[in-house]
Amino acid sequence: MMGTRVLLCFVLALTLASCGGDRGGTGGSDAGIAMTFTPPGPGQDLLWIADGGRAGGLQFADVLVRDVTLPFDAYQIEITFDPLVLAAAGFSSGHILDACSQQVPLEADNITNGQIGSSGRAVFSAAAPAGTGCTVAGTRLLARIAFSPLGGGESAVRFLAYNDDPGAPEGSRLLSLPDALPVPVEFFDSAAVISVDM
Repeated sequence: MMGTRVLLCFVLALTLASCGGDRGGTGGSDAGIAMTFTPPGPGQDLLWIADGGRAGGLQFADVLVRDVTLPFDAYQIEITFDPLVLAAAGFSSGHILDACSQQVPLEADNITNGQIGSSGRAVFSAAAPAGTGCTVAGTRLLARIAFSPLGGGESAVRFLAYNDDPGAPEGSRLLSLPDALPVPVEFFDSAAVISVDM
């Protein structure tokens, strides 16, 4: 009987080793993750999604802004992705409004507060006092999202377009307060894709 148990344990150990341990969708270190994107051409009043690098099995997606000449006091950015391939694992702000305001802007996101669930939509926002009138010279980081792999495949990482509905607003926009009027800027589709090889 003891020999049978040893044999079963040996077979189980061989099976686990040949299957690569517990790779089954856990996003472990065996997963390869990479991002591709197309940067915008010359221009101003632009936002786009770019490769922010990799570290510790995570892929970072950067939301960049360039030469925003139209004053804004707030923003809400919504990024969509495939929740079967990726999980939003972290968020950090670029603190763009901090340089324009004498008060600390209010910031919120659904990643660090655990509200994102399996929606496949990362939402983050910030607001400075009305009339702050922030502009951006050059290219700056608005925010960085960390993605961890969940399953093999590819996921587009895109801005959700603003729906232009003041009654139930959704989508990405820079805002002029207090009326929450969208500021005209281009949310450039950089065709950002994160690939996961499990």
